[in-house]
Amino acid sequence: MLGVPAGTARIIIACSGGSDSAAALLAVRGARPRAHLIACYVDHAVRPHASIARDKLAVKAQANSCGAEFASIGLDAGSHEKPSHEKSSPEARLRTHRYMALADFARSHRASIVVTGHQRDDVAESSLMALLRGSGVDGIAAMRPRRPIGDGIDVVRPLLWAPKELLAEYARAKGATISEDETNDDERYRRNAIRRVLRDLESIAPGSRQAIARGAAIANDDKSLLDAVAVSAWRRVRSRDGASLVAAELRRLPDALLRRVLRIEVRRVAGDARDFTFAHCAAIATAVRARRGGSFHAGRAKAELSAGRATFTSIASTESQVGERLTIAAPQKSARVSWHGGTISLRRIAGSAVARHGRGGRAKAQPLLGATVEARPLHGGEGGVAILLDAALLPAGAELTLRSPQAGDRFVPSGRRSAVGLARFLGKSGLPLAQRKVVPLLCKNGSITAAVGVRASAEFAARPGSSALEVRWKPATAQPRVRAGG
Repeated sequence: MLGVPAGTARIIIACSGGSDSAAALLAVRGARPRAHLIACYVDHAVRPHASIARDKLAVKAQANSCGAEFASIGLDAGSHEKPSHEKSSPEARLRTHRYMALADFARSHRASIVVTGHQRDDVAESSLMALLRGSGVDGIAAMRPRRPIGDGIDVVRPLLWAPKELLAEYARAKGATISEDETNDDERYRRNAIRRVLRDLESIAPGSRQAIARGAAIANDDKSLLDAVAVSAWRRVRSRDGASLVAAELRRLPDALLRRVLRIEVRRVAGDARDFTFAHCAAIATAVRARRGGSFHAGRAKAELSAGRATFTSIASTESQVGERLTIAAPQKSARVSWHGGTISLRRIAGSAVARHGRGGRAKAQPLLGATVEARPLHGGEGGVAILLDAALLPAGAELTLRSPQAGDRFVPSGRRSAVGLARFLGKSGLPLAQRKVVPLLCKNGSITAAVGVRASAEFAARPGSSALEVRWKPATAQPRVRAGG
């Protein structure tokens, strides 16, 4: 059953009181007789109280007949309201919040699976709605049999093969108590209107719902192949530090593959690409092709094309980073600090080890003179971009501050004798604009000791043969989870 755990595992069944979810509950109980089932009703806070009470009674009766536990969770009354940055429909917003609530509920009950009663007609409806929106293969593929809805939580739809009529007959034959949702006939909701269109289409071309669902399944297989190709391409075009995409490499990709790679990067930084429309994606792809820089909207992310890079940042994370400060103590030996999804590690190294950072027989005093050490493990350490600072000026216990850049910041970069504007220096360093705004600055007594991962200040840069404090920046480079066939 699509990986639904056997034995005494806890399994959440999303139950509405209708025949589809009742059939799912009965089917899972039959296939997993020893499992701890929880029939979970989600109150969307948009229907009359009497209707909700009737649904809950039906789900309770279904749970009792299957030896399952009953639970009810509610959505916030504002879940259907439209945030200013989203263009989704009320139904889509409720669906998003419903899955979030179910994932949280499953996690709190030590379950990894949420089973739903989606069936073949649901697939046909979703596929037709995607066509009306002008979606490509991903939209037409409609519902996947299994997909993640939260960290460690998957939704599983074992009944996508079954027509609705069959599930209704099965539930009746088992004596299940059923509650019909009166809003299913309200054609002000787009899905209900599409349902009527499909009924009319079935009368004109019998078997059309089954054929549309079969086409969606074929598209799902095609999507799985395209996903694998896109992930491989995405890995090839990433910069060495994993924080952005290399524009020259992106231009080598065909348009369709380029757009898929951009969507993967948006999912990596923003969590999902739900609000990243085709128009957003095409605008960025066109700018990449034209070698044009600038800022672009990317759904819940922002894209910056500069310095030969395409850098995507989450709108939420970018806003949270600006102006943030973190006080730390210089370590006796080593320390690690979490910084916006990445890691900054500090480690003391002896003078002889500092000398070995040099190239061509000369001690590389920059890290020593401020250039970055390459992003590979050094002396058995972790990967990441590192610089070396004078340990004597940063003794153990010294109070240090990590912060993001601010307007007017100036410092003397190692290798220079006079102060320069930080923003201008970062721009000339080749760092993409999005990263310049949030590069971590390590400070002591208000003075910048280093733009971490870019350059040390002249005052604090380590000297050949002296002990050093190695500061290594490893940004977040989590890879998106792409599952073949859902």
